[in-house]
Amino acid sequence: MPNKKLINILFFIGRLFSPLYGLAMFTRAWLYSTGLKRSCKLNIPVISIGNLTMGGTGKTPMVMHVARLLIRHDKKPAIVSRGYGGRSKKAINIVSKGHHVLMNTAEAGDEPVLLASTLKIPVLTGPQRILTGQYIAKNKMADILLMDDGYQHLALHRDINIALFAAHELLGNGWVFPGGPLREPISALKRAHCFVITGVTNSNKNQVNTFSKKMQQRYPAIPMFKGSYQAQAIINQQNTSQKLDYLKGLPLLAFCGIAKPHSFFDILDANPKISTKLRQIFADHHPYQESDITNLCQKAKKIGCKAMITTEKDMVKLKDIDIQMPIWALQVELILEPEFDTFLLKMLAGK
Repeated sequence: MPNKKLINILFFIGRLFSPLYGLAMFTRAWLYSTGLKRSCKLNIPVISIGNLTMGGTGKTPMVMHVARLLIRHDKKPAIVSRGYGGRSKKAINIVSKGHHVLMNTAEAGDEPVLLASTLKIPVLTGPQRILTGQYIAKNKMADILLMDDGYQHLALHRDINIALFAAHELLGNGWVFPGGPLREPISALKRAHCFVITGVTNSNKNQVNTFSKKMQQRYPAIPMFKGSYQAQAIINQQNTSQKLDYLKGLPLLAFCGIAKPHSFFDILDANPKISTKLRQIFADHHPYQESDITNLCQKAKKIGCKAMITTEKDMVKLKDIDIQMPIWALQVELILEPEFDTFLLKMLAGK
């Protein structure tokens, strides 16, 4: 995994090409906004959850939060995802129809399988989310569609557009790729109906508040909400749940293969019941092999660890691997201000 210094060097070199990429993305968005390129509108509302920056901003926890909110209010949501990391080449992949997971992580990708197994609602993947969205609407699988990582997917019309920011990064250096982490120019944020900053902690709340004020000055009509991650429990390979107290005093090896691994480690550090002796980072969406886990177990035992802990997204890829020591996944929820729920339900009622 590239270190921060190397990434900054690559971004500096990439600034030569940022204007070209930024212009291309601006032109593409302009074509859709003027109607020269048409978006497909479904006969059910579409809520898009995405971001302007590359990498993790908490889209999966946010999708879970919105889906659970809708279910509590007697709605029937379904999720469409690109299925990044899945090897299936089909135009439409039914990961779940609502009760049973029908595809594994190698076929569908880790995030869709996690969403399907956790939420028990329809989850579909495919390269063209128009097709998966139309399939859901035509077959009446849901009355609301959640589009995971959909901010740049302009081909499918969305009724509510949620833009996420990670508190530790926000807009990064402000440059468009390859000179920085932005997928589009900052002006693209005007498409959003609301902004949400995820991963707010005591250590970053000052910079978050400063950023929030600047955004409210620039986009006064777009509300800003904040959320923090909260560890809820732990689960094992058999989906047996335990309270966090179960880990108290237990030396652990922590590992993950996610876009922003430090966000996982920060949550571990914030919990006094969890003690890690060693940490291992894999690439985002890493396809774990038995040799990876065997090596981790050997390292853990060598330094006296009694168990391993990882993320839920990583755990779904370990179901078929025989692991020679206890392993737990940390269940984490995104806790948002109650005003966000009120805002979303009110907007949805208007649609």
